[in-house]
Amino acid sequence: MSEFTSRVDLQGFSDKISQLKGEAHKALVGQEQMLDLLLTAFFAGGHVLIEGVPGVAKTLTARLLANMTKAEFKRIQFTPDLMPSDILGTSVFNPKNTSFEFKSGPIFSNLVLIDEINRAPAKTQSALFEVMEEGQITNDGTVYPMEELFMVMATQNPIEQEGTYRLPEAQLDRFLFKINVGYPSTDDETKILMLQNQTAGFKKLDFISEVITKEEAIELRKNLKDILAKDSLLKYIAELIAQTRNHPSLYLGASPRASIDLLNASKAYAAMKGRDFITPDDIQYLLRPVIEHRIQLTPEAELQGISIEEVSQQIVQQVEVPNQVKVFLTNRFYTVLVGLIAAFLIGQYVSLIFLIAKVAAAATTVALLMDAYMLWMRGRIDVKRICSDRFSNGDENEVLIELDSHYDMAINVQVRDEAPVQFQLRAFQFDIQLAKEEAKSLNYQLRPTERGVYQFGFTNLLVSTSIGLLQRKIKGASPEEVKVYPSFIKMHQYELMAISQNLTMQGQKLIRRVGNSKEFDTIKDYVMGDDPRNINWAATARRGHLMSNHYIDERAQNIYCLIDKSRAMRMPFEGMTLLDYSINASLVISDIAMKKGDQAGLITFEHKIDTTIKANHRGAQIYHIMEALYHQQTSFNEVDIAAVYTHAVKNVNQRSLMLMFTNFESIHSLNRQLPYLKLINRKHLLIVIYFRNTEVDRLLEDKANSTREIYDQAIGRQMLEEKLLIRDELNKAGILSLYTTPQNLNVDVINKYIEVKAKRML
Repeated sequence: MSEFTSRVDLQGFSDKISQLKGEAHKALVGQEQMLDLLLTAFFAGGHVLIEGVPGVAKTLTARLLANMTKAEFKRIQFTPDLMPSDILGTSVFNPKNTSFEFKSGPIFSNLVLIDEINRAPAKTQSALFEVMEEGQITNDGTVYPMEELFMVMATQNPIEQEGTYRLPEAQLDRFLFKINVGYPSTDDETKILMLQNQTAGFKKLDFISEVITKEEAIELRKNLKDILAKDSLLKYIAELIAQTRNHPSLYLGASPRASIDLLNASKAYAAMKGRDFITPDDIQYLLRPVIEHRIQLTPEAELQGISIEEVSQQIVQQVEVPNQVKVFLTNRFYTVLVGLIAAFLIGQYVSLIFLIAKVAAAATTVALLMDAYMLWMRGRIDVKRICSDRFSNGDENEVLIELDSHYDMAINVQVRDEAPVQFQLRAFQFDIQLAKEEAKSLNYQLRPTERGVYQFGFTNLLVSTSIGLLQRKIKGASPEEVKVYPSFIKMHQYELMAISQNLTMQGQKLIRRVGNSKEFDTIKDYVMGDDPRNINWAATARRGHLMSNHYIDERAQNIYCLIDKSRAMRMPFEGMTLLDYSINASLVISDIAMKKGDQAGLITFEHKIDTTIKANHRGAQIYHIMEALYHQQTSFNEVDIAAVYTHAVKNVNQRSLMLMFTNFESIHSLNRQLPYLKLINRKHLLIVIYFRNTEVDRLLEDKANSTREIYDQAIGRQMLEEKLLIRDELNKAGILSLYTTPQNLNVDVINKYIEVKAKRML
């Protein structure tokens, strides 16, 4: 544990903070959080990035800080043509002594305000890397250090993107905070107008007095290292930052520099609040401004509208706060307590009741001590969560909780397992009883509806005895992550059926074969659906029942799944998008095709071609396809089937069966793409798979009871008619189509594949 080496003068520090805030509010109205964070960064020795729309006092606040400390202040306006030497300085030839002399740039100051930092290109931004991290610059091999009091305050406008550049990640990581500045409230804006009216403008800030000298600020900075930070809180900071690297909604987490910055900022913030120690509340409050500019959301999270604030809250919830109370009083305790209070009140008038209340209070105290002894001294519970490291998308996946009691008595247990945030469930809860040293398993099912990384939280137990006055909290299984892949459960299910020739059991229709391969396979019992022309009468006579010849289908044919990832595939059904239904079906049909001896391939596209896996029958092909499908990401742009045709011409030479998973909502959307579909179908056998809107079906099933409902049903019928017109147009163009519901997609696609193989259409 960290210990004090000297005491911080918190009284003097707190007085200075109060004076700074009081002086700042002479010109600044509201914006309490911005001022708090700016002062925290100032004393923590960090730099800040201030983001907000124009006119919300970003520049004013920076100038205020300079005036209150009488520190040297310089302002740099970043522009696209700004050069690094314009910031750092340059060597100039001096003809008097025939040598080069270094002329320092505006960065050599105590407080540097960089306005619109994102207006300059990356070359200029890189000039700030060394000075922001090491407090020095290097020019012609000579190091020029900054003054000890050095702080960069940069502003950027989140609205205007014309002529701006994205800040490099290395530069963003050098800012301690990103401070978001919003509009003032109506009351605050009224006060701003009143202040402006009274002072007739205060652009020069001449009325702002010096509160703290540069030397005092430097001394206070040095003393902050003595603010107490327990080892448990250091570990808490490390776990919070580590959680950003494992969160399913983030693809870029925070660096170790963020951990150091969070610690230093927490110390400064604690001192500002008059404390010589940091608390979990300090860390939680500062977590968002420390990590906001360092982490990046995944495209899926952005499309779902997930914000950095929500991610920060989830991270705080997922990491256990150190030194939390691990004992809880139960409802039974409070019931007893209320009874005792009532008894003592009545006992003021009835002496016998008062005596009974005293005895009951003593008995309750003894029971409380016994309950605590039994919970903490007479055993423990081991808990383990068992689940696959991969979940199957759209399927029920089992999660098993194993409990092993080492108590020498019966206990009551509340089990709460923290499910991944994607399920929008606080926790799965079970209330069970465990006998002496009993082991028990619990299970529940989770059905994910989107691919990606899911993060489980802790498994928490609340244990109580038969006395039931206290509950002991036990934190069991630690957080772990699972990856949600396309539906490999259905893949294996249909794979077994394909091997055992039992696909008809899942609803596949019987296909009359039009000609067979001449390669004989075997003689089997005749079953319904076999071609009567293949009955082997000699074998039938010997066996006494119908026997049929079976032939091997043509093999090594190319089967490509073409997956449209445009906005038409974003529509959700039962929580899953059409895109994910299509991805699941592509995995299933690819696996079955390979088991049947064909070669499976994959092409995904939206406004351009994304992924291509050439058709192959090698053993690892299905795993390459599964990994590619798992990693599919999309911005749901417009579709460009012309690009698919061009790509197929260049990369798919052999005639192939192309299963295109897409969705057309109107005949007009089809007509735009129909010429390119015809071109694809001319060289390959194309099957266009599009979707029936089951929500419209349910709407039409209900009886209309109002004019509004009649109107809605009329629109629904029109939508269904459009879908049927699409099928007719495709048939006229000689293109096969499959019009199906998302729920029946796997079965219907397999049916179509079997039909194509049986009729030798390819």
